[in-house]
Amino acid sequence: MPYFNLHTHRTDSGNDPDTISIYNATIQTPELSAPFSVGIHPWHLTEENYQPQLQFIASLRDRPGFAALGECGLDKVCATPLLLQLKAFREMVRLSELYGKPLILHCVKAFDELLQVRKELHPRQPWIIHGFRGKPELAEQLVRHGISLSFGARFNPETVKRVPVDNLFLETDESELPISLIYQQVASLKQISVESLEKVINNRAQRMFDLGESQFIHH
Repeated sequence: MPYFNLHTHRTDSGNDPDTISIYNATIQTPELSAPFSVGIHPWHLTEENYQPQLQFIASLRDRPGFAALGECGLDKVCATPLLLQLKAFREMVRLSELYGKPLILHCVKAFDELLQVRKELHPRQPWIIHGFRGKPELAEQLVRHGISLSFGARFNPETVKRVPVDNLFLETDESELPISLIYQQVASLKQISVESLEKVINNRAQRMFDLGESQFIHH
């Protein structure tokens, strides 16, 4: 059974036959690696490039391997004005619903605003916050609101212990750490086998993303 890697920026992510990775594409991506996600990241958003990024996303709508919208979201630490971030984020939520694709989220110090948008728009598509490093109390609040969490190379061990397996994914993001090692670390914290963790995550990934059952058969 292969590992499922929710989110990676590494262009060589599709070369490992034992891992299914969702590659994070951007308007600067020279060639798409399927499966992929695409969205408007708050770090790379300006009034001038907002519409070109939307047009780029729209051009990929029917491209095979388009698995999710994102990463996108809210970040109070970056220079992009929050009002512009909220405008783009609401549009990403709208496209997620229109395209019928999950949303992979980036959120830094803006969880109240993120939850407010969720309450305002009542999305039906899954939301997953990638690279989650927060405390257990915040994690439990997000899970109560129906949001999944994805953990990468750096995470809060106590948070991982308290988030139900049915509410988590794993990822490498920009790290060169093997996804297999992250699975081993999390399985140890959850006191389950790596195989059990793989099975739960792969079953959720099959249901959530349009990736095809055959990809989840071990090579």
